[in-house]
Amino acid sequence: MGTRTRRLLIFALGTLFFFHLATTLLPVGEETVAATVGEWPTTVAAGVAGFSLLYASRRWAATGAGQEARVDGADGSAALRYLGLAALAWCAGSFTHALSRLFSSSSFLPLTLGDLLSLTALPLFVIGFTRFAPWPGGPRTVMRHILDGYVCAAAVFTVVWVLLFSPLYQELGEGAAFLGLALTYPMADIVVLCLVVPLMFMSPHSTRRAVLMATGALVIIAGADMVGAVTRLTGPSVAGGVEHPLRFLGMAVLGVLPWLIEHRPGAAPRRITGRGLYRFAPELAAAIAVLVATALLTVGGTRLPNVLPVLPVAVGTAVVVLLLRMLGLLE
Repeated sequence: MGTRTRRLLIFALGTLFFFHLATTLLPVGEETVAATVGEWPTTVAAGVAGFSLLYASRRWAATGAGQEARVDGADGSAALRYLGLAALAWCAGSFTHALSRLFSSSSFLPLTLGDLLSLTALPLFVIGFTRFAPWPGGPRTVMRHILDGYVCAAAVFTVVWVLLFSPLYQELGEGAAFLGLALTYPMADIVVLCLVVPLMFMSPHSTRRAVLMATGALVIIAGADMVGAVTRLTGPSVAGGVEHPLRFLGMAVLGVLPWLIEHRPGAAPRRITGRGLYRFAPELAAAIAVLVATALLTVGGTRLPNVLPVLPVAVGTAVVVLLLRMLGLLE
């Protein structure tokens, strides 16, 4: 695919996205066009992305494209295959959501069949992503990376809960189990993001563009899921149903990934002064996330009634000092 064709493809997808985004401003009764159309555009985009990735996977395997990445331990053809399967799983989940809305305009279940189908896309995405950005080291290093990812995800979810979902929990008056089920999909997105983002910094130069695009697509999809969770809990669509064009954009980025990076050699490796820091990307991500969560909880703790401000401040500063001490052990 030539440069002009790539530019036309980007222009076409950008036009479709902004057109879809404009539908969030067009009212239809009590809703907007975007909220009324719902998941159908996303279903089409995810389906097209899935077949695009699967076709590109077979094409790469037949033509030997991406062979330079195999030297770094990556497998572009397998990566595209699993990403394609993930896109088809998202397609099935979106289709189920859209179909269910034909019979009921609101969902009384905190976790639907569409959510379960979409959840199956996340492990497939991780498998595909790690074919572009292989796990570093042996099983022990991988396990350490996964544990660091869990710590990072727990801290990020704490921040999201305090800033976004805690007020909703108090207003809704629902049980903790209901809200926990409703947030299963956004929580899973956070866990996957905390697993793959550190790998992005350690990915081979030959697959760096693919890794950046895949990460960007997942960030957009996770953001749309977060907005969708708020809409499901509160009822009215947030910003006219903005989660639908966002999810459409994420699927579109994933679908065009193989065509924008095909036969484009990766950047020549450069000497990076802080190369040692990249090896500790999981630890650094977890430490930064815990630091932010600690600061937020410390500030919140000082505002609690019948609690002396010195107590949360003492605990918070102790955690910060402990984090700094642990970072000092990294060599």
